[in-house]
Amino acid sequence: MTIKFRMLCLLLSTLSLFSQASYGWSVFVGDYGNVNSSNISSSISDITVDFNPTTFVKPLAMHEGNGLREIAVTDAARDLDPHTGLSCNKDGNEGQADLHHGYIDSGLTYNGNKLWKTNITGLYFALEFTSINFGGQYYSEQFWVNWASGDSAAKSFNMHTIMGADQRTKAGMCDRATNWKYYAYGGIVLWIKYHIYIDDKFNPNGATSL
Repeated sequence: MTIKFRMLCLLLSTLSLFSQASYGWSVFVGDYGNVNSSNISSSISDITVDFNPTTFVKPLAMHEGNGLREIAVTDAARDLDPHTGLSCNKDGNEGQADLHHGYIDSGLTYNGNKLWKTNITGLYFALEFTSINFGGQYYSEQFWVNWASGDSAAKSFNMHTIMGADQRTKAGMCDRATNWKYYAYGGIVLWIKYHIYIDDKFNPNGATSL
């Protein structure tokens, strides 16, 4: 049996206001406008990138079993580059990034982690993040996507802390981007493991394409 993933989408939001007022610079997530030789962008805009992880899970051999069970996991974390940009400037004090998704809650959990619906009855998936590269700075605390869409428990990142450690930030590059220009740090890269599960509702003779 071969399972194909048609499309899974993950959105890294634009940024919301960060409470501390001592930084005096803002971090933004979005698509760059024109970037000059000094890495200064004239604008940023919202961007949505669709991932098509067709090679994530190898062909599966289905075996007899009962109850909810894990049947596959990606061999290793996959490098998903959404081709977005991370940037900063002196105009404001924003520094929180929130991770959102549009998955549908199945109402099931496995080892305490939420399972998300697919278009096949009885087949579910879970997402495990192993690392995120924010424009050159790595956030390596592993976590699972265990919040519903719009849930207040969505994963948030203190970008003032993460990017404050970047040598470009320390060198004052954010201070050079003013009047709503943006210093371009670089892209955001996600490393994700997909876990696949089935329960007794799954029909192995039914549809095999997600």
